[in-house]
Amino acid sequence: MTKTRLSKRRIKKSPKRRGLWLFFALCFLLFVLGYFLFVFQKPFFAKDRNLSIAVVNQDGSVDVMVVNPIAETITTITIPGNTEVVAARQLGTWRIKSIWKLGEQEKLSGQLLVETITKTFNFPTEAWTDGRKTNLTVLDKVRLEFFTRAVKAASKNNINLGQTGALVQTKLVDGEVGYKLTGKTPPSILAIFGETNISQEGFLVTIEDATGVAGVARQVGKIIEVLGAKVAVISESKEDVEGCVVVGPESVTLEKISRIFSCKKEKQPEEKSVKIILGRSFGERF
Repeated sequence: MTKTRLSKRRIKKSPKRRGLWLFFALCFLLFVLGYFLFVFQKPFFAKDRNLSIAVVNQDGSVDVMVVNPIAETITTITIPGNTEVVAARQLGTWRIKSIWKLGEQEKLSGQLLVETITKTFNFPTEAWTDGRKTNLTVLDKVRLEFFTRAVKAASKNNINLGQTGALVQTKLVDGEVGYKLTGKTPPSILAIFGETNISQEGFLVTIEDATGVAGVARQVGKIIEVLGAKVAVISESKEDVEGCVVVGPESVTLEKISRIFSCKKEKQPEEKSVKIILGRSFGERF
């Protein structure tokens, strides 16, 4: 075989080799990206606890979807869009359909919505989406898709909050008809947010209040009890912290309280209870 023919054969193989190198390089980049998404972005969805997601609908209503992997149920609670709420972070009184846009204006995205729902209705909510933006991770989306497909139709329930006694239809401040809270949310609805593993862990929770704002610690205590924990003591404290801190042993109770209230965690295995310290800045954003 002549040198000329060998040279031609080498030239023909070269593009294929470059293609293989590009393919392997792309695979490596996808692997690194996947590793980052699945490892460094801590997912919300876990098999040992509920996941509550605030979903903004096109008609202005807001769904609170409670995914319960232990009971294998999905319950969707619909809040009418013209329900009057007091926004978190001391941002005033609004219809709930306006909270998402307000959150975007305040550079908070959907976080303002979940904080407002948690504070107003005592519905512990942590994730949010409007169909385009979300704080759910890629892994969350994949797991939720499989879980939703696996749950039987009989285990998927829908509740209109306006028909439960939790809301009353009345004339609002601007003269238009809407809904206001009655303060009488049925226990059966609050029970949907109860965590089986938190109840079984049985940790007593103490709250140290350094917010300087009356009523905040008590409201936080109510939300914690909706989760299934027992609040033993609420006391005033001079120990100010940045935001809030949850101290206790590794547990669903510790993880869930930290998630719901966006608190820093301090794991102390020797502790037999869970303590949450509310700082002054927490009172300003609650």
